[in-house]
Amino acid sequence: MGSILAVIVLFSMMAINADEKVKVVSTITVLGTFAEEVGGERIDVISLVQPGICPAHFDIKPSDVYDVSNASLILYHGIEPWLDDLITSSGNTDVKKVLLEGDWSTPESVIVMIEKIKIALSKVDPENAKYFEENTEKKIEEIRETAESITEEAESLGAKNIDVICMQWQKQFVEWVGFNIIATYGPQENVSMKDINEIIKNGENAVLVIDNLQSGTELGSQIASEIEAQHVVLTNFPGAVPGTETFSKMMEYNADQLFNAVKAYNEGEKPAESSNIFEIISVILAILCISIVLYFWKR
Repeated sequence: MGSILAVIVLFSMMAINADEKVKVVSTITVLGTFAEEVGGERIDVISLVQPGICPAHFDIKPSDVYDVSNASLILYHGIEPWLDDLITSSGNTDVKKVLLEGDWSTPESVIVMIEKIKIALSKVDPENAKYFEENTEKKIEEIRETAESITEEAESLGAKNIDVICMQWQKQFVEWVGFNIIATYGPQENVSMKDINEIIKNGENAVLVIDNLQSGTELGSQIASEIEAQHVVLTNFPGAVPGTETFSKMMEYNADQLFNAVKAYNEGEKPAESSNIFEIISVILAILCISIVLYFWKR
């Protein structure tokens, strides 16, 4: 009887282990998104730094220490000075670190990243290596098909002859699409009035002013208004805007914003305020907040 119970317990433990997923910690959400696309249902992914927070100044929480203590793999970008201290605090001496540095806005750069993730997952979970390989092949095919569709439309619109001003963090994507960038600017908190005047002077013939959602949109809107260009807001984090849950969908979304703005400009439309939807939302929220404050003040 005792031997039968031992066999049952053994098989139960084997079943639990078979169902156990690889624990992956990504420092930033975009790397977590890539890992989910490769690992699918065979992995659990936790992203530490949410969009809008500077990874270099991230404050470690006790829950982060716990997450790393249970992780088999950590994906990081190289801009996280706190990572080694976090791993040391977790006591996890077996966790594998994979560096995924560089830009993630163009198809080829992302393909390189997901290939590295596939290799890393296959090493920590060799039993599912074929599954990871199949997911990676599907993802690469999807990315390349989306990229081909985008470049074909860009060519038909004559993107190479269209002058644009671009926020630096979208520069590589916009160049990849094919637009002619005649001026760039950094995060708005680092741009002086002198810089703005220089951008306006050099970019007075620009058709589009292209912003990055995560770095703020006020400066781009101001420049676009000054030169009467279309203001376009792109995102560089999958999932930050509805319908951009994967890299391919984000790339398609960003390209659509660019192409629709060019078409509107070609049709003689005035720069549409609706393109500044994120600013409109901010104004509405501000009005609501003021209304609430006034309501309670009167009471």
